[in-house]
Amino acid sequence: MSDLEARIKLIEDRIALEDLLARYRNLADDLKFAEWADAMFTEDAVFDIPRTVYGCQNGRGEIKANSVGNNTGSWEDTMHLMINPEFNIDGDTARGTVDMLFYAVPKGMHATSYIFDGARYAMSYRRTKDGWRISRIEAKFLLGGLAERAAFLRALAERNKK
Repeated sequence: MSDLEARIKLIEDRIALEDLLARYRNLADDLKFAEWADAMFTEDAVFDIPRTVYGCQNGRGEIKANSVGNNTGSWEDTMHLMINPEFNIDGDTARGTVDMLFYAVPKGMHATSYIFDGARYAMSYRRTKDGWRISRIEAKFLLGGLAERAAFLRALAERNKK
């Protein structure tokens, strides 16, 4: 492969990884949790979200079960912002980080009662026969408190019903 071909391949891979992150947020925000897990992750993926109901999930099947089980019926709307992606591409694997900002309106709440979290994802990717997929996410929450905020908003809503 010539230098020019290698540089073009690197650009194509970067665009494909950016597209993968766009599909991540689109499927999640469309509340298509099963499709999200199937389209995003390798079969042996690890998704580690410490100090949450999700914990460390091993394998696409567990990621899918947790996502469907913990999210279905929980949200009116969500918005994932995947920003500042960095990629270090090495052949058929890549590593990097992406900042994830998450806004969500709990089920039964008005849009003004949203929760917010911000995390830095350390990401690993692998090229598969179906294109690039996520093989590992390690989430480090920097802002907010998803579980605590959701519980607070639900309690507030219950109190306001009285």
